[in-house]
Amino acid sequence: MEAEFISHFISTFRKLHSSYTQKAAHNIPMSDGMDIDSCSYVLISDCDIDVNDDCIAIKSGKDEDGRRVNRPSRDIVVEKCIFRDGHGGVSMGSEMS
Repeated sequence: MEAEFISHFISTFRKLHSSYTQKAAHNIPMSDGMDIDSCSYVLISDCDIDVNDDCIAIKSGKDEDGRRVNRPSRDIVVEKCIFRDGHGGVSMGSEMS
């Protein structure tokens, strides 16, 4: 079964994401709540995330394409969030390039 990312932000600059509620069925494998991928200056605030994998995953691209683009995620603030059943509240580098 393939991954199901509920919100996937790629190469975003100055993103505010607040008052966000996300729920995925707990039988869906690899169901990240929010993936922050190669983004800068991101504020995630007042979120309630209940998924079967990482609630928030911070990444820097994937495989050869990620190495080619060479854009790490940086300056990310996560505050006042509730992480429920996920495997990780905030994970970093799960698909590091």
